[in-house]
Amino acid sequence: MSKEKYILVIADKTQEMEVALQYACARSKKTNRKIIIASFIEPLDVLTTQGVTEIMQNEAREEAEKNLQYAASIVKESTGFMPVLQIREGEIMKEMKSLIDEEKNIILPAMELARKKGIICEGPFPPDTIFLEHRKGRFDAVVALYHDQALIPLKLYGFDRAVNITLGLPIIRTSPDHGTAFDLAPHFMASPSSMIEATKTALQMARISVQLAGSDRA
Repeated sequence: MSKEKYILVIADKTQEMEVALQYACARSKKTNRKIIIASFIEPLDVLTTQGVTEIMQNEAREEAEKNLQYAASIVKESTGFMPVLQIREGEIMKEMKSLIDEEKNIILPAMELARKKGIICEGPFPPDTIFLEHRKGRFDAVVALYHDQALIPLKLYGFDRAVNITLGLPIIRTSPDHGTAFDLAPHFMASPSSMIEATKTALQMARISVQLAGSDRA
C-alpha cells in the first residue's frame, strides 16, 4: 500500500459494522482517506475429515466475501469510491494486529472517535494476555470484539460479581451476568451475589444520571 492514510472497518454484518461504516464514510469524505474493509476467517475448532474441512473452509470464505461485498456496496454508495478489500485467515486479533503492523497508516474508526473525545485507548491486543494486564491495573476497561472473548475471563475472575449492562437504552438496565440456574433455584441454592451487584450498579448509574442532569441544568 502507499503512504496514504486509511480507515479500517471489520466486515461482520453486525449492527456495529453499519455504524462503523457510516462513521468511516463520513471521515473518508471529510479527510479524503481511503477505507479498508477486512473480513477474517478463523481456524476451524472441530476435528473432521479433510474433505469436510475443505467444504467448511470454502463456505467460510464465501460468507466472508459476501460480507465484504455488502460492506463495499455501502461505502461505494456513500462515497462514490470502492474500498480496499481484504480477507485474512487466522485468529482475528492476531490477524488484525498483523494487518495494522503491515499498514501503519490504518486508523480504527472507533479508536479515533474515542481519542477525539479525550479517551486514552490503545490496541488492538491479543486476547490471551490483555485481560491479565487489565487485572494488573494497566487498563481501566477492555473492549472485546465478541461475546466469548470477554465472558470467559470475566466469569473466571468474578462470576459472583459480574453484572450485565445494556447500553443505548433510554432507561438503566442491569442484570446478573449468568443464566437462571434452573438446577439450583428449586433447591434455594443459587447465589444472589450477582443480582445484588446488578442492583447496586443500577442505583449507582441512577445517581450519576441525576448528577449529570443537574449539572446540565445549572
